Amino acid sequence: MRRRDRTAGKIGRRHLLLFYVSLIIVATGALFYFYDLKSSGMMEKEITKSVLQTLKQTDINISNRLDKAQIISESVFSSPEVMLFVGEENNKNIALQVQQQRELNSFFNGLLKGDNSMWIRLFVSGEKLCSAERVRFFPLEDVAGRTWYKKTAEERGRVYWTGAYREKYADSGEQNVISCARVLKHTYDYSDNRGILLVDISEGSLYSILSCGVQDGEKVFVVDADGRAVSCGDKAELGKRIVSEGELGCLTGTSGVTAIVRNQEKIDVVYQTVSATGWKIVAEIKRNDIVRPNVVFSGTFSIVFLISMFLIIVLGIFLFVLQTMLGLNRQLRKFAENIGKQDAGAVETIGREGGSAGLMGIENYFNAMTRKVKTLMDENYRSKIRERDAQLMALQAQINPHFLYNTLDMINWMAFSIGAQDICATINALSKYFRLSLNKGKAVVSIRDELELSKTYLSIQRTRFMGAVQFRFEIDGETEAYSIPKLTLQPIVENAVLHGIQKKADRRGEIVVRSKKAGPDITIWVRDDGVGMDRETIDRVLHAPTEEDRASYGLFNVNERLRLTYGEGYGLRIRSEVHAFTEVEVRIKAVRKE
Repeated sequence: MRRRDRTAGKIGRRHLLLFYVSLIIVATGALFYFYDLKSSGMMEKEITKSVLQTLKQTDINISNRLDKAQIISESVFSSPEVMLFVGEENNKNIALQVQQQRELNSFFNGLLKGDNSMWIRLFVSGEKLCSAERVRFFPLEDVAGRTWYKKTAEERGRVYWTGAYREKYADSGEQNVISCARVLKHTYDYSDNRGILLVDISEGSLYSILSCGVQDGEKVFVVDADGRAVSCGDKAELGKRIVSEGELGCLTGTSGVTAIVRNQEKIDVVYQTVSATGWKIVAEIKRNDIVRPNVVFSGTFSIVFLISMFLIIVLGIFLFVLQTMLGLNRQLRKFAENIGKQDAGAVETIGREGGSAGLMGIENYFNAMTRKVKTLMDENYRSKIRERDAQLMALQAQINPHFLYNTLDMINWMAFSIGAQDICATINALSKYFRLSLNKGKAVVSIRDELELSKTYLSIQRTRFMGAVQFRFEIDGETEAYSIPKLTLQPIVENAVLHGIQKKADRRGEIVVRSKKAGPDITIWVRDDGVGMDRETIDRVLHAPTEEDRASYGLFNVNERLRLTYGEGYGLRIRSEVHAFTEVEVRIKAVRKE
């Protein structure tokens, strides 16, 4: 009998040993699979970081090149000799034209200083003799049909960057160029366009800067605001749209890294804005071309080596670990059972779920206790909210309405007696504001009263800011009879005035309030044409305001109160565009006011 027990014990230990070894192999393989993925991610991050640094340096070098062209353009544009040449009525004075042409050629040579990748071209009236030269002087009619001519004229003397196009030069042949263009005005009549000045830059000189340091698997190019190629490796793409509108919308901000999918292939896109023109320098990196070949070998070698080390170590300490685990398992199970006995709810839950043997029993005990702790935390959170609302109601209760109204009425008559009608109107509005906000201590009011409170508040602010704050209410009459928690709309309206309109340069603007009932819900929109917010600010104000956002705590509190009152899916949503508008959407259940 003992021999059979020992034999059975050996077989059981062998099976257990085989199970643990198999488990370790699978776990180790999974571990290093995720390690391989992590390595890939880290390598991608390092590569994109390195490319971003390169693009920032490229931006500096390209901007310096463009700045040089713009400085030359400014020098020519402000030159008295150029202004006299363009503005004087000297079309029939051939000797004077020849002398001016000679002086301007010398002036242009001095500005270019032998730079063979830049050209200065002056387009003037075809009546001037020098316009037939077609080296530096051209007839104005040659560019009247160019796509960029109208946009250059609309700039009224300011610089306009044309983007890449094909041009033929008498001394250099055909070239791909980008031009710094501007119109030249009459000396005495600034509304009269007398010429076009172009400072041309060879696209090849820009691409030589752009392609410096480009690695295998990378494609680098420059595009304008419409996604058209300004400089790239494939010259056939110059002037064509090579970045779609959707992809261009991902390139937000001055610089950054994003990912796009093109032809079912994932591409990392690193971009940097050219500070001189607003163009985008873009580097596209195909992940499969860079990351995977560098990771496969090192990942495979690491997996084989470390699996071997794991097996050697585990086999050496297996027996000791096995005995220790069995002892700890018994102690832990006993400890969990003792805790469970102190919580009848946990024990009852475990009994319904079934079984308490081994690790499964321990898991059941701790799952039940975890649910219990979560329930207690939720109850504590709701208790804090109720406590805060009670403090607010207690504070409102401390205000004696009759004393307040009588005092305001006395001040109103004093103002009326001296003919201060504007003061009377403001005091009446303030009295109405207090009456509506106190509302006899009620926590729920009708939407009609809440809208009236917001109107009163805006009337006071319009008076305060000398009419700079205007407002309109476009209300669906069906919604006014329904209820809403008190002081829901007023903090939103206040935020629109103080943090939207008042932060504009002219501090003027309009607030529009709309409401509509759709099915079981009511939606109210508060829109202002203030400074707006970015997505990061919206998320922070609604979900996690910081010390810097103390002025916006009102929106956070309103959102939390509505979610607690009506449940998930209700509360505030903010849609905004920087320097354009902010629209706060209030969504509540349609509950009629008793």
